[in-house]
Amino acid sequence: MAVRVRQHVNPLSNKYQTTVEPIDWASFYLVPTQPLHLDIGCAKGHFVSQMATQQPDWNFLGLEIRAPLVEQALQQRDRAALRNLHF
Repeated sequence: MAVRVRQHVNPLSNKYQTTVEPIDWASFYLVPTQPLHLDIGCAKGHFVSQMATQQPDWNFLGLEIRAPLVEQALQQRDRAALRNLHF
């Protein structure tokens, strides 16, 4: 009998440990002073995209460590022209 084990991502592995510079929020958001909602582990960003559509007076940031999912989410954001959403 074969057992299927789903591989999980370890966010603490060295692969994901990077130094970052302070963020210029104005480069991501049309109104950078709006409240910010974080969606940690957003995957493809469907939930946070819906929230950004419904709440234009908030900024939304989807956090995801899997780069292909972030690229998909950014493309979806750009197609929807959401200026209060970033991944």
